[in-house]
Amino acid sequence: RAPEPRAVEAVKEKLGARGRGISDEEIVWFLKECRNNVGDAAKKMAAFADFKRRTAIRGNPPSESDVAKELATGKLLVHPHFDTLGRSAIIVTASKHRTREFSTRDTETTVRYTVERTLSMMADSGGETILGIVDLRGFGLGNVDLGLSKIFVDCFF
Repeated sequence: RAPEPRAVEAVKEKLGARGRGISDEEIVWFLKECRNNVGDAAKKMAAFADFKRRTAIRGNPPSESDVAKELATGKLLVHPHFDTLGRSAIIVTASKHRTREFSTRDTETTVRYTVERTLSMMADSGGETILGIVDLRGFGLGNVDLGLSKIFVDCFF
């Protein structure tokens, strides 16, 4: 069920200045995800807003050229087609993530670019769910990145 307009305003109020640059559509998405719980949505939105600020390039969302080197590793891929349920998919090949190859900030920026690209695909289809597929074959200690895992949990779960 769609959130009430007053719930969107309540989230904005809780976010205060941290909510600058966050669209009503993003707030609605988080409210739906949190079953219209304003407090939970505001908490996730605050983490997401911080994530967006940290990953901005000169105040703008990252472009493909900003993240091209890391995308070339093949560790993150936006599948070009929707699954049978109409979901967009991000495929993560965990063995291709090497913690010392790119900074955590660079990897966060690549994640943001990938998620935003997926969301733009979904905007045309009316979809609301991203399917995350993580391939753990070949995963080892050199691929473990607890900082990046924390960001996923804080912003998306």
